[in-house]
Amino acid sequence: WDFWIISNCVMKTTLDCLPCLLNNALNVARFSTADEKARKAIMMDVMAMMSQLDMRQAPPYTAWRTNEIAWKHSGGVDAYVQQKDRSTDLAWKLLESLKETPNYNPDSFEWRIRLAVAGNILDFSIFWDLDIREAMKSVAEAFEKPIDVTAINRLETLMGKAKKILYLLDNAGEAVFDSVLMEPYREKITVGVRGLPASNDMTRRELAASGLDGYPVIDNGTCLPGGSGNRERAGQFRMSERDAVSAGVFVHGEMPCRREASADGDAFAAGEITMLEG
Repeated sequence: WDFWIISNCVMKTTLDCLPCLLNNALNVARFSTADEKARKAIMMDVMAMMSQLDMRQAPPYTAWRTNEIAWKHSGGVDAYVQQKDRSTDLAWKLLESLKETPNYNPDSFEWRIRLAVAGNILDFSIFWDLDIREAMKSVAEAFEKPIDVTAINRLETLMGKAKKILYLLDNAGEAVFDSVLMEPYREKITVGVRGLPASNDMTRRELAASGLDGYPVIDNGTCLPGGSGNRERAGQFRMSERDAVSAGVFVHGEMPCRREASADGDAFAAGEITMLEG
């Protein structure tokens, strides 16, 4: 039998999303090609697509359509290769800097969770001007803010008991911090990544540089995040019986935009690590 896992929260597009989506399209166009005519063609096609946008669809669906348009006009260029490599390099430098702080304690589960949450700032698809000093300030804040210790303890228990864990990666750079959380569970973790390039999200290409070589890997065969909107099975992770999670835990990284995210039914909630027992 087959086991399908839907990874992302369900969000609806709002008017506040539109400027961000259009700005993202401009960045994608600039990184995809140096040809001004091709950039203009990408933007014209994106704006035409957005003029007919179904606002009930999640914003990542529009971002996926944008990537498809850019892919067509650029001849299949991964527009974010340099940004992904830069994110990864920055994450390793930050990790080295953290070793010099008094709270450095990678043996602590709570510390590793806080580190994984802090990694969310490394989304270069949003924060283009991030530098190491500003990044370090934001990372430090993640270790100072209140956290639900009860939820953290529950997650630690579930991950300890789980026979299999599917860990769905998000952005390059973040994945370096995720690797610290994942290491004690290496023998039970399967890593999930995008099947095609999208923004600075993780694909198979970035795994080794992120300290994640050697893990079993599955991808979703698309540039969509793991299960967005109403796409029929697009962006969902297909696992065979051999790889199915049994009495397991799903770890889902937080999404960078929380303002317009809304949980719908049994979908994962945004901005949190979600645990499903079963």
